[in-house]
Amino acid sequence: MDKKLEPYYLSAETALSIVSKKFNIKIDIKEDDINLRFKKYDRNNTDDSIQMKNFFLSLGLSLQDILFNNGEDLLNEPMPILLLTPEMKWMVCVSGGQKIKLV
Repeated sequence: MDKKLEPYYLSAETALSIVSKKFNIKIDIKEDDINLRFKKYDRNNTDDSIQMKNFFLSLGLSLQDILFNNGEDLLNEPMPILLLTPEMKWMVCVSGGQKIKLV
């Protein structure tokens, strides 16, 4: 019997909180700052991409594009991973042995 999971919106603040707990680091940023940055972000604009990479580096995180065809491709990546869809929706991948959980 398949269990149907309810979709829900994961805010940037919540996503970064999950990552900080997994790595046991402190990420201290204001929710308004996150919202302002991501509303203006255009991945095709080089300046926006540089600002976003610098923002994540200031938090001790790296930002990079990951291309994958299926979930198994993500098993080779260090976890956790923040995924950001083109619609600016957040997902967090957390490894669990040979499985990946999308939060």
